[in-house]
Amino acid sequence: MLAPPVVKDLVLVGGGHSHVSVLKAFAMAPVAGLRVTLVSRSYQSPYSGMLPGVVAGHYQSTHAYIDLMALSASCGVRFINAEVSGLNLTGRAVQFERRPPLPFDVLSLNTGSTPQVASKPIQDDPAVLVAKPIDQFLDKWRRLEAQIEGASEQLKVCVVGGGAAGVELALATQFRFRALALPPKLEIVTAGGDILEMHNAGVRRRLRRILNERGIRLTTDTRVTQRSESGVTTAAGGNIECDAVLWVTQAAAASWLAESGLDSDEHGFITINEYLQSTSHPCVFAVGDVATSVTQPRPKAGVFAVRQGMPLAENLRRAALGEPLKAFKPQRRFLSLISTGNRYAIASRGRWSAEGQWVWRWKDRIDQRFMHRFTPDGAMRPEPDRRLPVSFAALMPKSAVADGMRCGGCGGKLGADALSQALRPLKIERRHDVRSDMMSRDDAAIVAVPQDRLVALSVDAFRPIVDDPFVFGAIAANHCLNDLYAMGAEPQTALAIVALPVWPEAKLVSELHQMLAGAVQMLSAAGAQLVGGHTSEGSEISLGFSVTGLIDGQQVLGKRGLRAGDKLIITKPLGTGCLFAAHMRGQAHGSAIATAIETMRLSNRAASTILRTHGASAVTDVTGFGLVGHLAEMIRDSKLALELFADSLPLLPGALDALASGWYSSLHAANQRAAMPWLSADNAIAGSTEGTRAGAIRPVNSAILFDPQTAGGLVGGVPADRAAACVDELRANGYSLAAVIGSVVSAVDPTTEERDLEIAHIRLC
Repeated sequence: MLAPPVVKDLVLVGGGHSHVSVLKAFAMAPVAGLRVTLVSRSYQSPYSGMLPGVVAGHYQSTHAYIDLMALSASCGVRFINAEVSGLNLTGRAVQFERRPPLPFDVLSLNTGSTPQVASKPIQDDPAVLVAKPIDQFLDKWRRLEAQIEGASEQLKVCVVGGGAAGVELALATQFRFRALALPPKLEIVTAGGDILEMHNAGVRRRLRRILNERGIRLTTDTRVTQRSESGVTTAAGGNIECDAVLWVTQAAAASWLAESGLDSDEHGFITINEYLQSTSHPCVFAVGDVATSVTQPRPKAGVFAVRQGMPLAENLRRAALGEPLKAFKPQRRFLSLISTGNRYAIASRGRWSAEGQWVWRWKDRIDQRFMHRFTPDGAMRPEPDRRLPVSFAALMPKSAVADGMRCGGCGGKLGADALSQALRPLKIERRHDVRSDMMSRDDAAIVAVPQDRLVALSVDAFRPIVDDPFVFGAIAANHCLNDLYAMGAEPQTALAIVALPVWPEAKLVSELHQMLAGAVQMLSAAGAQLVGGHTSEGSEISLGFSVTGLIDGQQVLGKRGLRAGDKLIITKPLGTGCLFAAHMRGQAHGSAIATAIETMRLSNRAASTILRTHGASAVTDVTGFGLVGHLAEMIRDSKLALELFADSLPLLPGALDALASGWYSSLHAANQRAAMPWLSADNAIAGSTEGTRAGAIRPVNSAILFDPQTAGGLVGGVPADRAAACVDELRANGYSLAAVIGSVVSAVDPTTEERDLEIAHIRLC
């Protein structure tokens, strides 16, 4: 059964504590026709409750992150890795600096906050560690660790901020370096008259005692304003000497929110009502540190963001369906658990407080349980309800909702007005040799071809490999250009081939524009121009391009010219097929998928030139048929054989883990069957019905040979004496995992000068 059409878009900006709960809520009870999109500048979200434990050394930094990319995949949510630059509330779109706006029907903001700093130079100072965003803090923390551990004299660390977060970080830092011969000196500086002024007197008394026992100095009633050459400057004009600063002051809102047009308080935080809804724009919701409730004010604390998650999910569902919202009433008293560096903590609620190792164990269990809820295994989704809610069905044209007839032929394409809306905003760089294109309204593009050049043509199309339509468009265009680069052609033009599902027109316009904008960015970088294309109605989205390129007739370099003695060089690592097979089930780590996407967006344009500069005899690109499938094409009907260096194959991070876990692409088995006749009989073939043969290479290594690649690397045969220099130049130009992966050998029987059937076509070494 086909998925229901996208009728409305719910966009979640920020991967905060509330939004991860929203993801899980919609995974467990999806709304047919409502597309949920999570936008985050990072593929992972740090859990603030575990940050002091990371600093103290109790947890690995990876244990304190929620993998947003994997979580989104397991919840059936579209994930877009981008940094928001603003909002267009009139047009209902989220804005970015380097990509098209993202439309929404309902928007939710859970972006967190940043500590207040007097100026941007403070944030940019390498010796100042601003506590939020946490991922940036941890990057600087690793450098500070190395600096303290390698210091020849005792360093001083100043913690600016006397709230719970500042005190916890100071104690965690002291514990982390307690065993050093020269542990750092620590001082907490706060503008308030005491630490933790929002907590009860018992908590403050306990923490002052612990700070005193640990030798951490406390300076109150002192506001820090600037970083100085020797430390920090105070509002009174004094100077506190220190070598590094942990900046953990009161929360501040992101700068772009002030320009968004949303009502906000005097500190720039979005004002919300009892429904967690913006007081000025009913289609916008906000939670966590970024919001201030005007009806039920509460302090900025993570516990409230966690508690807001499920009520927010319910109201977002109701807002999308046009149903009445439900008021949320936060608790007045809340449990606070403050760690003290060692495995010891203080608990408080209202006027009550307690301390001990048992409190730390209690906090650890709560934190670990929270994190487990948002692993892919903890958020696997059930089969969604495919029925359209009545309120959504009423918004759709009858023919788009019913299971009845859909027109074929020219009746099954995107309308002219919608197509114009999608194409008009594209920033297309026009070539001088394109005489007529889609903007000319002619029936066909007219392109000039120099008399001394030949035309190279190729075409490819496929379903989305990533949820983000802009990134998908870029990957699809890059993939299609690969055939031109393999031939040594200069990309000239592209025609888009698009299939779109039956959605409301505005949704189709946005989707098409996003995809083509990503594609045009890649085509323009290659020097090619999008000159036209065709849309058709389909059961799902697909995108491809018919590309043309120009090539000197004397310099055509195909895939069939390998010479005995050549070394085989590959420009990109392998593994996209198995990684995205795992990703579809939420079983691939976000960092691995992010690296794979970056690799797929890396153009082979420079690689093509480098291979030729170093005397390449033949070149091909590695795509759907896998490495062995494409290598077989290079030696088919020849008197050559190949030796592959199995341990030299460059692999994407996480690829071997995916294969070892049994995550294979749907094309993997067909690639393996086709490759079997080309491989030496003593090679192990992962997944073969014959099992692993004695003395063979590791099966998981051979499995990668059949993995289909999207926008994969080029493979070229280069003279042996130039191979090392070729790899060095490739790596210097961004192909960091380029490698020599094999040799070309003769398979000729010298007595007959015919192919020696005893010599395998492709042998793994």
